[in-house]
Amino acid sequence: MTASEPVPDLTAPPSTGAGLDRTMATLGSGTATLVISTAAFVVLGFLARVTIARDVSLEQWGEFSLGLALSSLLAIVIALGLPSAVSRALSYEPDLLARRRIVRITLLASLLSALAGTLVVFAAAGTLARVFHDSGLTVVFELFAPAIGFTVVSTVLAAYFQGLERVAPNALFNMALNPALFLAFLAAALVLRTGFLGILVAYCVSAGVACLAIGLYTWSRLPPALQASPHANEADPTGRVSLLAMTITLFGAASLNLLTQFADTLILGIYRTTSVVGLYAAGMTLARLFLAGASSLVYIYLPVSTRLRRERDFDGLRRTYVTSARWVTVITLPVFCVFFFDPAATLAFVFGTNYQGGVLALRILTLAGFFSVIIGPANAGLSGLGHPMANMASAGTSLALNIGLSFALIPTWGLLGAAVAWSVARVAYTGLCLAFVWHVYGMTPFKGRFTRPLVGSLALLTPVFLLLPVAPGSFVMLLVLVAVGFAVCLLMIPATRSVEHADLVLYRSVQRKLGLRLLWLEGYLESHQAKGGVLPTSQAA
Repeated sequence: MTASEPVPDLTAPPSTGAGLDRTMATLGSGTATLVISTAAFVVLGFLARVTIARDVSLEQWGEFSLGLALSSLLAIVIALGLPSAVSRALSYEPDLLARRRIVRITLLASLLSALAGTLVVFAAAGTLARVFHDSGLTVVFELFAPAIGFTVVSTVLAAYFQGLERVAPNALFNMALNPALFLAFLAAALVLRTGFLGILVAYCVSAGVACLAIGLYTWSRLPPALQASPHANEADPTGRVSLLAMTITLFGAASLNLLTQFADTLILGIYRTTSVVGLYAAGMTLARLFLAGASSLVYIYLPVSTRLRRERDFDGLRRTYVTSARWVTVITLPVFCVFFFDPAATLAFVFGTNYQGGVLALRILTLAGFFSVIIGPANAGLSGLGHPMANMASAGTSLALNIGLSFALIPTWGLLGAAVAWSVARVAYTGLCLAFVWHVYGMTPFKGRFTRPLVGSLALLTPVFLLLPVAPGSFVMLLVLVAVGFAVCLLMIPATRSVEHADLVLYRSVQRKLGLRLLWLEGYLESHQAKGGVLPTSQAA
């Protein structure tokens, strides 16, 4: 821990039942909303990317992938760390006037940053294209430049509501509307036969329309939301971090983290052709499904962990962390099994048979992506708990590993070297974040109620996937195996007597969100609760 960061006093009473119920209900409702929107984001994004990959040449697909990677990286850099910083600041600040001042300052800063970033990227498009030895990338970077600014503004606007523990704006506008508009405009471009240029225009226009929509929503809904948002009268002063300090350090952490995510792709583009980048981008697109699935929980966990830190509910922090990690595992384990054991069929199903050269790279990326998310939302916990310097140090270490391994491995091993570089860096980042929150707060997922279902599910699913290999054309079999995987993961929790009261609260909140009521299932879960499942984490298995 750095000297500039707050030192927590862990001598706080155990969390009350009402407090824990409120926290798990918020996590359950928010996660349910974001899981649905993330599913829409993934499906719509897949449809768009698969359509592009099948309609353009492999070289153009590589150019689009490079443009998308660079624009995603620059959008985070240009955002200056404001999204996470403003979310944390609003969640921790109990004073209404102070929250309004935070909104005014950060809105102006985000608009100026988005405009300046867009102009710089547009002007430097030719220079960026020459770095990758491909003049065709100039128009790609020029048309992606406005989309970068729109993305920055949209992300900051959604962060205002995130700080108030409201995830619907991000789910509706950024996760659902934006990719839906891109798919619609993409279809129009293909019908009108506008070619690759029309595809790039469709991407930019969809980002602009989605930004306008969330802007109008924020104009009408944010003032009453600030007024109505419940906050404690007082906040623990040892957990307070200034908005400026959070912005600077989270800007550094976000920039380093995004560089880590895309450095290997960009370095691969320097040493290999855009066709090889296209193969790697296909595997990376699938591997990032793990990150997308976990992001549903990470997004809502940041303000929730901030509130628990403000209230000094450290027992609630530890308990919710284990439950959160367990349910991320339920979501991601079936997908991991399909990608890892049947990579050829997966690539053929999504991108076509031309992408079979990325099979081994997909396996490597999948293994690292899975491990990095099942250990829980440690990175969001660091930000929410007020330790952005630790987050930045972890991200810096991860970036150094990625760049060093990329330059060492890619010249000889190509996309396999890039896969290894990203995998080591990703695991190092999340592992270091987890090590910090475990050392300071005792937060770790590795409790009996986490490991028992995980080990049991792997023990059952591994032989199933090994004995039932899927041929590249057997798409229905892939879907059946995913469904079987989900069923095994869900049933393994009560089968191993790992159900907790927090699980029941989360399950009921999800039921209300989805409009479902399965009383028989609720009764079954209640009858299979873990022994000591309602005790504080320190006393549980």
